[in-house]
Amino acid sequence: MKKTILFLSLATIISASTAFAATTTTKPAPAPAAPAATVAATLVPCATMATQVDTAIKSTKIKGAKLVAAEKHNKAGIALCKAQKVKNADVQFSAALKLLGV
Repeated sequence: MKKTILFLSLATIISASTAFAATTTTKPAPAPAAPAATVAATLVPCATMATQVDTAIKSTKIKGAKLVAAEKHNKAGIALCKAQKVKNADVQFSAALKLLGV
């Protein structure tokens, strides 16, 4: 008689835990973010971009408002590099190079 009661108790526990597992939902794990090294590798380092923009400004034949705007983008890019906001600095340097026709 005791074996039957024990067996029924285990069966009850197993069916209850199965029923509980079927009613609960699990969220899928979020995708891991790209490692910082991967993101940084896709961006040109600040020093390289700053040098490219400086060289382009010195060698350009463009004058006036475009040159002033390119210099402003260059200064903004350098400030962002110092603040370690490489992605935003890259945008500023790219805008300067575009204005200079590079």
